[in-house]
Amino acid sequence: MTAHRPSLFARIALATPLVAGGVLSCSDFQGSESDEALGECDEAQAVRLVYGRNQTVAVAGQAIAHDSCGAGSYCHSSAATEDFRFGAEVGLDFDLVPIPSGQDAIWERRHAALTAVEDGTMPPPDASSHVFGVSDWRFDRERSPYADKLPALETPEGREIFRNWLACNTPAVTVDEIPTWLLPIDPALADQMGDGDGDGDGDGDGDGDGDGDGDGDGDGDPPPAESDTGEAEPSDTPTGGPESGEAETSPTGADDAETEDTTPQEPPGETWEVLFAEFMAASCGGAGCHDSATAIGGLALADACASHTALLTGGGNCGRWVVPGNPDGSFLIQKVEQAMPPGNCGAQMPPPWAGGALPLHQQQRLRDWVARGAPGCDSVP
Repeated sequence: MTAHRPSLFARIALATPLVAGGVLSCSDFQGSESDEALGECDEAQAVRLVYGRNQTVAVAGQAIAHDSCGAGSYCHSSAATEDFRFGAEVGLDFDLVPIPSGQDAIWERRHAALTAVEDGTMPPPDASSHVFGVSDWRFDRERSPYADKLPALETPEGREIFRNWLACNTPAVTVDEIPTWLLPIDPALADQMGDGDGDGDGDGDGDGDGDGDGDGDGDGDPPPAESDTGEAEPSDTPTGGPESGEAETSPTGADDAETEDTTPQEPPGETWEVLFAEFMAASCGGAGCHDSATAIGGLALADACASHTALLTGGGNCGRWVVPGNPDGSFLIQKVEQAMPPGNCGAQMPPPWAGGALPLHQQQRLRDWVARGAPGCDSVP
């Protein structure tokens, strides 16, 4: 018989500037039904919030379960590949998102979960938030360096938070989607208003820096003078001819051989060093993911050239990280583009707790880079 979470009686709505839209909804919790095996439920403690990196918010017990049981990368994580599940059942995941399935899964196994934590069998010593270096939640919204940190599950304080969370029906902060304003933006592809018109302050006057001088590019040059008809008057500055001091071009084409070739040239493609510096190191090389200490899947993104070599030569059961000239055959492209890559190869990366999927224009830049042969670090495309 399948267990069901008890009927719920309270919903918590929290307003916070940390998430666009302003509203986070906490899952309901049941405090009126006691469970002798789990102990009493302290409702106030059960919904105490903690604040993490990348502007994430969670209930304390939820954050402990996430970090200690999977942290978006190992064991009970939808993104964990076979080598990093450490025996955890496929599908039994406790990620911060999606919330409902993870809540139900851990609540149905709440007694076994608490027993495993109390007797020290979970988390296993070779897979925990300390090994992967991802736990950094604080009880202060501003994340002051003096604020109390969320204790680890291995400590008595952490185990009590986890026990009380289970006893109170696993409340959890949920977010429908990652706000677009939290996603990294390539400054070269967007103006400040985000509408692509180049008018940075959005008032329609073309004055991009918004200081009212009409100098849209901010270089200090005045705008062209206008005549009574509204048309720009011709400049007194000579533009060529004998009196201008500039050489004339022969109408007969005699100087054509010396004329500079003005045929538009295709700009050189991006190298891995550019992609690494602009977004890959920050988005994928953080602590607990592909940093030098963790190197999930054997891939560390701590150094541009070392990671370029690893991408071109490394891989595993899920395929080679990068197959030059073949984006669709490259596991890197599958991981950043697809919600669920083929095979038992985890979910899309980066995971939601680390900022979520890369913006589409960055995904396209990676795809184009692989299609051109994955150039970088003196390699030849």
